[in-house]
Amino acid sequence: MGYVKKAAPCLRGVLRGMLFIGFSIQILLGICWICCSFGQVQGFGEPDSALYGRLLGLLGGSSAALYILQLAAAFLAGFLFLTFALLFFFPLPQLLLFLKERG
Repeated sequence: MGYVKKAAPCLRGVLRGMLFIGFSIQILLGICWICCSFGQVQGFGEPDSALYGRLLGLLGGSSAALYILQLAAAFLAGFLFLTFALLFFFPLPQLLLFLKERG
């Protein structure tokens, strides 16, 4: 049992290092994929759903405008998620007190 207690800190360090390297590689591959894919507009077939068909019709058949609309909706969803997550983890009185102490 003494070996486990001695080996645990070493194993913890190795595991942390492996996780850090793995996540770093994952993030770097994601950044490379984004950089390569943002310059192109993918050619999709005709939309199968009525919602996309009608949105495309409202936008004059411009798929680029539909992509921009989807991107705006994604950014709004991300902003709202981060706002509510911030308020969930730091309730407003604590957040105001924190900001008052810093500023």
